[in-house]
Amino acid sequence: MNTDAENQYFSDGLSEELINALAQIPGLRVAARTSAFRFRGREADIREIGRQLNVATVLEGSVRRAGTRLRITAQLLNVADGYHLWSDRYDRELEDIFAIQDDITTSIVRTLEPTLLGRHRSAVERHSPNVAAFEQYLKGQQLWSQRTSQSLRAAAAAFDAALRLDPDYALAHAGLAASYAIMSGPYGFVPPKEVKAKAEAAAARALALDPALAESQFAMALCTAWFSDAWEAADPYFKSAIELQPRAGISQGYYGNFLAARHRFDEARARVEEAKTLDPLSPFVHGIGANAMYMARRYEDAIRLGERALELHPDFALALWTLGTSYGRLGHHDRAIAQFEKVVSVSGRAPVFVGMLGFGVARAGKTAAALALLDELRMRSAHEYVSPTAPVYIQLGLGHRDEFCTALGECADQGFSGLGLEGVIGPDLDEFAGDSRFGEVFRRLHLAPR
Repeated sequence: MNTDAENQYFSDGLSEELINALAQIPGLRVAARTSAFRFRGREADIREIGRQLNVATVLEGSVRRAGTRLRITAQLLNVADGYHLWSDRYDRELEDIFAIQDDITTSIVRTLEPTLLGRHRSAVERHSPNVAAFEQYLKGQQLWSQRTSQSLRAAAAAFDAALRLDPDYALAHAGLAASYAIMSGPYGFVPPKEVKAKAEAAAARALALDPALAESQFAMALCTAWFSDAWEAADPYFKSAIELQPRAGISQGYYGNFLAARHRFDEARARVEEAKTLDPLSPFVHGIGANAMYMARRYEDAIRLGERALELHPDFALALWTLGTSYGRLGHHDRAIAQFEKVVSVSGRAPVFVGMLGFGVARAGKTAAALALLDELRMRSAHEYVSPTAPVYIQLGLGHRDEFCTALGECADQGFSGLGLEGVIGPDLDEFAGDSRFGEVFRRLHLAPR
């Protein structure tokens, strides 16, 4: 609960840090951030919250801030009867924020399971002692979760600001690396070569400072997956992140998507199911699960997960484009085009999504419309960055094999990861197995064997 919209990032960040701290306690299962945040600012019956999150106890609270003064209230409620198990109020200075987190965590542990006392990792260990750096980190986290071109750039700026205040802040290094990886990799907002060195340096620094942080391992996984020529080498970093924080739905979901791109379909499905269990109300978990199922050639499952993601977030780009590709594979071209048109609209006509729309209309037999979109990308490339994947999709849809092969080679030349191609056109690439020209470019992109 927070009455000040400008400070929403702060209360969100505090909530997430409490989730992380509580999740470290052996034997305590904690609902994931995204699912829990679905109830933020809403009037909801405590029993309904418990049912949807599959929890027996709910922690709720409020944050009020005036300059450097904080008033934080917290209360622990029993879902079965709605009674208070514990409550407290903290009137402190901002610089006491880490102590407040530890106080709340310890009080909850004492209330729920006295034998767990002393066995949890202090929340303060994760963060810089510089409170201003911590605040910038919280801003970055909130912005990163939005995954738009503007928000990812702003997230990187916030993490960079945190690092100027504390150059040894491992979580901020990890956040910076993850921001660059996502804005360049799946969404194609910036050229890989423009941010690759900065992202890899930030991930390496996070690992050097604290390899026991799940976020450090996850950042290196993303950088390897999206920037390395041998992107399949991300596997051990994803595994390490999950071992360190097994209840993180986002890591499970990303790893499931990665496994599907490597054609390890049964393992991918297991990770998707685990992510859904951990974070059942997350649009991201359902969206990335849909993409994994699309790559696994389970198109009905992909559509079911994609539609659930849109119920939770109607403008979620990943779900929209995966529904488009999945409908297209089943021959529902009008539905596919509608999804592609929407993702083009909500993204501000980002080139990569224009390419996907061109792919959809070409597959529907609308050649003139597809060629017009290809011309649009060519004209725009004269004054803005256009991801090399965008024309790849349209050339594939048009059935132009020579141009498609050339465009794939351009992706390899520009350092684009084969992971992104698998996620959009992976099933369509099967038809090129055995063609020596494509075999060579597939090897350059480290695509899974056909």
